[in-house]
Amino acid sequence: MEKSKLNVQVLSPREQEERIEKLKRQVRADKEIDALLCASSNYELVFNNSYISLLNYIEDKKMCQGCQGFSHCSKIGQKGLRIKLSNNYYSNSLETHYVPCNFYRGILKLFDNIIYSDIDKWRIYHHANEGRDIIKAKLSKVKDSFLYTASLCLAKVKQYNKDDMNKGYMISSDNHNGEAISYLVAYAFARNDKTVSIVDAKITLNQCSSLIEDLKKEGEKNLALAKSADVMIITNLGFEYKSQAARDLILTPLLMDRAMRGKITFISSYLDYNDVLATYSKDRVSLKIFKQMIDKIVDPIAVKDLEYFND
Repeated sequence: MEKSKLNVQVLSPREQEERIEKLKRQVRADKEIDALLCASSNYELVFNNSYISLLNYIEDKKMCQGCQGFSHCSKIGQKGLRIKLSNNYYSNSLETHYVPCNFYRGILKLFDNIIYSDIDKWRIYHHANEGRDIIKAKLSKVKDSFLYTASLCLAKVKQYNKDDMNKGYMISSDNHNGEAISYLVAYAFARNDKTVSIVDAKITLNQCSSLIEDLKKEGEKNLALAKSADVMIITNLGFEYKSQAARDLILTPLLMDRAMRGKITFISSYLDYNDVLATYSKDRVSLKIFKQMIDKIVDPIAVKDLEYFND
């Protein structure tokens, strides 16, 4: 069996010396690393002990030059991270640490504004960016399209006022477009330093209705945190366990609390506006009452595009 050949680059003493001198020039040109080495007891010793770390640092810094944001990061396995070096005075060497870059720190700060979410925050980030790309690429503004609906919802970001009554939208869609727009809205408000919560009706509202005490307590605790946010997104409304008690003891108090405090609420559902009203109403009286409450906090809007977010 033929042995595999190793591609080993053997440098001559002269080539090694040239490479070291080149690295020294690069290090001296980097004020941060040069200052670290100067702060050590022996510049040359620490440099020689940290040759590999310094090479990795210089290479890492090159990859970050001209970066256009987290989504465009080309680092495989270390996306959004940059190498930071620090002095280890015991070993007379520089230690390597990975820290978030400025773009990544911005995303983490954005995530801090999403104070509660039933949805993974990275999923929100990625879907929001896909939605933004669609908006940038789409030229037509056909009524009830993804672009049209998203634009109406995003306009609320600029109109939001903590002291006034804020009315959101109930987005109806028979595919995932309504959810995608909801994530885009959450992302936009979080970027504008508003606290945001995302409640999946199938998860949190079901927990609040659970007969299992621990689940019920967890759901109630989560809902209490979620409803305190400046902006609440409720997705999959109509897919939770529904009963008169669930409507009167969980959903109605939640929506009324949001309305009384002027907090803005967005609802996403696969059901259309009339189906939502019918789902939570048992007779004409309850239909009228529920409609008045819904109309007070949201305006209904439908998304009819079929080409996006169907997977």
